[in-house]
Amino acid sequence: MEIIKGPSAIRYGFTLPGGVVNYVLKRPTGPYSWIQTFGDTNGSVGIHGDFGGKLHEKFGYRINAVVAREATFVDNQAGPRQMFSTFFEWQPLEKLRIDLEAEYQYRELESQATIRTNSFDASVTLEERRQLIEDFDRTTFLGQEWGTYPTRNFIGSLGVVYEISDNWSAQLKVQQMNLIRDQKDGRITPGSLQANSDFQIQVYFDPAQVRNPFSMEAFVNGKFSTFGLQHQLSVGGAYSKNPLSFNGGPNSLPILGPLNIFAPVIYGFPGTGDVLSPEAGLTRDGMVFTQQAFYVTDLIKVSKSLEILTALRWTEQKNEDVFNTNGTLQTSYKDHIIVPNFGIIYTPVEKLNLYGSYSLGITNGFQIPGDADNFDEGFLDPVETEQFEIGLKAEVFKNGLLTAAYFDIDQPLAFIDENNIFRYGGSQRNRGFELTLAGQINEEARVIIGGLFMDAEIDNPTEPSINGNRPQSVPEFQLNAFAEYKLPIKGLDVNAGIFHTGDRFADNENTFEVARYTRLDLGARYGFNWGNTNMTARLNVRNVTNNEFLEGLAFGLFTFGAPKTEV
Repeated sequence: MEIIKGPSAIRYGFTLPGGVVNYVLKRPTGPYSWIQTFGDTNGSVGIHGDFGGKLHEKFGYRINAVVAREATFVDNQAGPRQMFSTFFEWQPLEKLRIDLEAEYQYRELESQATIRTNSFDASVTLEERRQLIEDFDRTTFLGQEWGTYPTRNFIGSLGVVYEISDNWSAQLKVQQMNLIRDQKDGRITPGSLQANSDFQIQVYFDPAQVRNPFSMEAFVNGKFSTFGLQHQLSVGGAYSKNPLSFNGGPNSLPILGPLNIFAPVIYGFPGTGDVLSPEAGLTRDGMVFTQQAFYVTDLIKVSKSLEILTALRWTEQKNEDVFNTNGTLQTSYKDHIIVPNFGIIYTPVEKLNLYGSYSLGITNGFQIPGDADNFDEGFLDPVETEQFEIGLKAEVFKNGLLTAAYFDIDQPLAFIDENNIFRYGGSQRNRGFELTLAGQINEEARVIIGGLFMDAEIDNPTEPSINGNRPQSVPEFQLNAFAEYKLPIKGLDVNAGIFHTGDRFADNENTFEVARYTRLDLGARYGFNWGNTNMTARLNVRNVTNNEFLEGLAFGLFTFGAPKTEV
């Protein structure tokens, strides 16, 4: 995993301002083989194998495979999961390396009918809504047995690296993905959940959804000096095209009938009686996102203690969709933007870095939630964002890194308004401090401790009901602490984690407050030898105290935290 914060727009174009989490496949190593069997008290069980080595001095491989039955804490929500990935590294010439990657995944689970803020009938009072959420058993399955979400995904990548000289290199990366999913599920009809816990269940039917994103990036990296300044320069270009095809058949949202969140029942798939069966239409391109960009970055070393980062990216984005009166693929958005980024790194003493950065960016546009009345419009348009950050990084003890930062992020606010339309309105400004300490305290103990204070505020004078409020789902304070300790018994390690999230609001009006929660996890690991094989046995218990809490609230969706689970 790699985490890119701050100037992520320079590298990845249209992104959210908080940063990007990018995962990369494991690279070939020396001879390596590792097998793990796993399971949990929810009913998950599986096996994972990881193998690597050299077929030739110039050709290495890494293969990972998982076969499992995946189960959640929700009753009757389980299904198959398969993953297979390969990484081949070939070096035909001393200065030329070619990487070939491929990954296949398949997952299928029943879809849970989730409760949202707009699930409630207008007559249900705030106190009644809170009581329904509090009384609901998080393990209850509200969906339908036939409501599955099978998803198959294949990704193929090619990477080429050529060392032009000791100081210059050129790289090319190409990736093609193919994702197919069939979606049919039962969901709570917006505005139908009553104070007595009754609601109307609705079918969502959209089979044969297809995504075929293609991306390509080429760039040159180099080091050189001018006028006593040392430069690390990167110049490149990128292109991507992301078409989304869907079915769009008639009668895709029929109402099945009444249900109760405390006593759900199973309906047959619609098509009998008075409920019309959804019909599959012709799968066609419904949305196409195309982006092209050019960028340049330069890390300038002014002196032994001072470095300056400058970067510039030109990006053009074109969105096409069928959400128009003709129902044909037409351009709905096309624009370009030049995004500057600036950073400074100062090292007054060894093992201490002070830094500051300023970056502009642009998002790719939020996907409109399925229960918003304008869901059929697909995505909102891209919008500009702004981010400022200052901080420090210091090695406070051997292999122990302390990071502290103040950040200020300003981005347009996306929300569901009183007419159940998902749209932009005003802005959301997140300012705060974050502190992290991670490292090996001594030979026995390792810690990771992080805290975040967030002062988030909505600026939207045209909407007095939300102006000045804290955005939904954003806590003021979060604290995570994890420690691992080697016991005197050879091979035995124990660990503990405490994860605290402060109170939040389920709505931008700040009328529906959700209480803070703290989750405690405990674990142990025992390593031993069985013949010539290194073995490890693990036991982890998540939410040891079986605390009941709401873990997520994004866009008004109530996501319940998992009960006590042994893994």
